[in-house]
Amino acid sequence: MIINIKESGENKSRNICIPRVCISLGIFVLPLALKSMYRKKNNSKTKVAINNKEMKNLKKAIKYLNKKYKGLVLVDIKTNEGESVKIVI
Repeated sequence: MIINIKESGENKSRNICIPRVCISLGIFVLPLALKSMYRKKNNSKTKVAINNKEMKNLKKAIKYLNKKYKGLVLVDIKTNEGESVKIVI
């Protein structure tokens, strides 16, 4: 995934490349970390919004999008001041 950021008044744009493995790792680790932090804070049992089956399906969907639709623009935002953000798979 590539995030392209262009600020107003600059001719250069910044490209941030995020490997798919980082996204997959975030999908699995973030809910577990949030659940752990919440339990420590409130001393209660909680449910995570995304269960393991949904996380696996989300990982498969990201892999499929990367394989089938490489270069697909997910977000393309432009402001009147000349700033823009573009997120591409």
